[in-house]
Amino acid sequence: IATFGQLRTLYEFGVRRFLVANEITDRVSLRGLAALIAGDPTLDVACYVDSEQGVRLIAEEFAANPGARAPSILLEFGAPSGRTGVRSIAEGVRIARLARESSLNVVGVAGFEGSFGHDRSPEAILEVRRFCERLCEFGVALADEFRSVERVSDGFEGRWIVSAGGSLFFDIVADTFASIPALVDTADLVIVSGGYVLQAFGYLGHPSPL
Repeated sequence: IATFGQLRTLYEFGVRRFLVANEITDRVSLRGLAALIAGDPTLDVACYVDSEQGVRLIAEEFAANPGARAPSILLEFGAPSGRTGVRSIAEGVRIARLARESSLNVVGVAGFEGSFGHDRSPEAILEVRRFCERLCEFGVALADEFRSVERVSDGFEGRWIVSAGGSLFFDIVADTFASIPALVDTADLVIVSGGYVLQAFGYLGHPSPL
C-alpha cells in the first residue's frame, strides 16, 4: 500500500500485515497508525525512510504513544536524479544507524526502479538493472550490520528484506536479485507491483513484460 488511509481501510477488512511502500511524513497519519497498533498487537507494519527528518518524525510520534510498537523500517535507496531515496550507501548507513539509535527496527532496503526507465528499450532495461544492482549492494552493506542472525518471527521483525519491482520492471528486479549470491540465501525479495487498471492500462499495456 501507499498511504495510512489505504492501510486503515484494508485493516477493516482483516488484513494485519502491511508494507507501506512509501514514506509516512505527516504527523496525523503517524498518530493514527500508532493508535491502531497500540490497540492491536497482531498488526505488523513496515514503511520506508530516507532522511534524518523522517526517522525523527516516526520516533517522536511513537514515543508519544508508549503502547504502540513502532513500524519496522526499510531504508529507501535512490539516486541523484531519482525522486526519493538516499543518494549513497554511506548516507543510508548513517540514517540506518540513527534509526537504530532512535529505537526503530531496521529490517531491510527498498527502492523504486521505475524512475530509471520508462519503456522496454535495451537502454532503459540496462539503467534499471544497474539501479537494481546498486540497491542490492546497498542491501548487502546494511545487512552486515543490521540483519538479525536468525529469524525471530514470521512478520517483518527478524527478516532481512530487499524490496522493489513496480508494475513495469518486476521481472528485471527478480532476475537481478537472483544473481546476487550474498542476498539470495539471506534475504526476502518483496515485489511491490500493482498498477491500477483504469489509471495505468494505457501506460503499462504495451511495455509490460506480461
